Amino acid sequence: LTPTNACQELSVALSEVAHWDNSLGQPGLTGAAMGPGSTKLARNSLAIDHGTLVVAGAFTNAGGVHAKSIARHDGSGWHSFYDTNAIPETCTPGIGCSGGTVGWLVPDCAGFEFCNETVDAATIRGSEGFAGGLFKDLGNLDGDADAAARWDGNQWRSWVFKSTGSHVYVIKPTPQKIYVGGNFSFQPTNASSQVFTNLPWADNIATWDGTNWGTLDAGVTDFEYPASIDACVNSIAVWTNGDVYAAGQFRCPTPTGFATNIARWNGEHWEPLGDGLHLVSAGLMPTAMALAENGNLYVGGSFDRAGDLAVRN
Repeated sequence: LTPTNACQELSVALSEVAHWDNSLGQPGLTGAAMGPGSTKLARNSLAIDHGTLVVAGAFTNAGGVHAKSIARHDGSGWHSFYDTNAIPETCTPGIGCSGGTVGWLVPDCAGFEFCNETVDAATIRGSEGFAGGLFKDLGNLDGDADAAARWDGNQWRSWVFKSTGSHVYVIKPTPQKIYVGGNFSFQPTNASSQVFTNLPWADNIATWDGTNWGTLDAGVTDFEYPASIDACVNSIAVWTNGDVYAAGQFRCPTPTGFATNIARWNGEHWEPLGDGLHLVSAGLMPTAMALAENGNLYVGGSFDRAGDLAVRN
């Protein structure tokens, strides 16, 4: 069999034993949304919990239901995350008042080419949903876009995780915590998006326990910091013993050597996984990680070497 024929026969075999439900993708995700300087259709994130699927990216419809860039499927049909609640108003003398409706969470671009309606990451845990992107200002009304938001089952809430230039690329839920990764620096406080002189800073990875934000030491830093502004965490996996794996683009100093593009948090500090991952090109990085029941870690993305092994993605 050629690879193409093998794939066709495998697809037919799986369909015959009812492993695939084609109705989920008919018509599926359709309609382009505005991205940075372009109009596109993208699927950036999939997550499932107790039979509910959440998908995020850049689209305007899910299964024929209008749902701007984030939607959920409950096993029987598609639903949007549209929020009819008002954003609290803040008024400035001589200028006027802001406010409006939360709506689709993403900005109301109305076709403006430099606007961004994309949701970069999303996940679900029970009735709660979590999303990362560049959203409306839901919380402190300080002029900074929210970099992440939480769906409480009925409406979007500010997650008080915001800073100019922040980007959230991955959100990983566990029963105890939510892990957030991306390209950002933050201080672990839920009180305000202000800068506090008495609080430490952490980079590119954060934790949330349901009430408070926390850090894993100083986060996943880069030895070139602050020159390496593109350092980021793009994928997160968490083992049952609490070990946290972070992958992305970085060269992070640890007590036992540099961690290159992948690192493990052992409960006390970050440590390298051998020689790490060699990326094919800057900006192309690991995009997915999964842990098997025996603790083996599987990594996928754009890299050509893992430790001392030549690999392909």
